[in-house]
Amino acid sequence: MYPDGWDFAEVSAIASDSQDRVYFFNRGDHSVIILDRDGRFLDAWGKGHFARPHGITIVSDCVYCVDDFDHAVKVISLDGELMLTLGTSGQPADTGAMTVVYRNIQRVGPPFCLPTNVAISPGGDLYVADGYGNARIHQFTFAGQLLRSWGASGEGPGQFQIPHGIAVDRNGTVYVADRENSRIQLFSPEGNTSASGEIWHGRARYSLTTMNISMSLRTRLSRRYCGRHSPAKPQCNGWSRERLGRAWPIAGTLGAAAKTPDFTHRTTSGSISKSMSTLQK
Repeated sequence: MYPDGWDFAEVSAIASDSQDRVYFFNRGDHSVIILDRDGRFLDAWGKGHFARPHGITIVSDCVYCVDDFDHAVKVISLDGELMLTLGTSGQPADTGAMTVVYRNIQRVGPPFCLPTNVAISPGGDLYVADGYGNARIHQFTFAGQLLRSWGASGEGPGQFQIPHGIAVDRNGTVYVADRENSRIQLFSPEGNTSASGEIWHGRARYSLTTMNISMSLRTRLSRRYCGRHSPAKPQCNGWSRERLGRAWPIAGTLGAAAKTPDFTHRTTSGSISKSMSTLQK
């Protein structure tokens, strides 16, 4: 399936691009391993460029990689060129947290301190769950400008104990998997609690997988029955590019940007919960 001697070492997240190629974000020597839909090896990149892979999202054929130990979110092309970095690599926000133990958070801070995942809104904004060390959600423009942050450590509405997974639906509602509080909180695009004050409670810890399987299903249903959502937003171009470490040569470029922009959340993996049935409505 892939070159001799290679293996997947602790895959933290999986995503697919517009051509159904599957990207395994893992903590081995080759951080991003790419297979086709039938499991055949295509490419790999990112060697030596990630401290600890955590979350991956692909939207409009831009790859968004969340590196929690590097305190950064990296926007990368399909063929492994670094185009944008959110946060300062290797420099955590001063929140008092030094490890992934959320109880050590003493105060909220700016981006980032051990972030966990990222989601993209229909309009192209980025929402980053700054999960392990900050208990905050940060909203950025597509170009990387910070718009706002919200949240604090705690158990009340709008507070978090590890905001681990995050997703945005077609109406712009932001869903945050508040893992250690065993719930999903809903927010407006500006970070206000939903009009109904809705919070989904559960008996198990909500994590990345619960959020992304439901959003992926909604994406596929909306494409099949409602057509492709195509806002006039930029694609993965216009940024200065830096080639990330490639581990395996291939002929040409691994795909061009999609002809029709689609900012729908495409990350897939995990299990199904109440969020799936609700998001299908």
